[in-house]
Amino acid sequence: MASLFSDSGKDIFQYPADIFHQKFQLFLTYILPFAFFNYYPMQYLFEKENSIFYALSPLLIMLWTVVSYMLWVKGLKQYNSTGS
Repeated sequence: MASLFSDSGKDIFQYPADIFHQKFQLFLTYILPFAFFNYYPMQYLFEKENSIFYALSPLLIMLWTVVSYMLWVKGLKQYNSTGS
């Protein structure tokens, strides 16, 4: 499972998101938003999709990063070590 979150990202970036199963596409879009980094912006730049959602997807990644960081900081504040 740890490999999925760390090493698989580099392999996922090599392929377009639409070759994966629909459920995995949703996972790559909303749970681990790898698709927002390259797939959606390229769809817009190559004029395959005209939706502004595709053009603004890098901004969504920035928002996702800020929320993740805030959750990380909150977790660190609540962390108690064993003291050993």
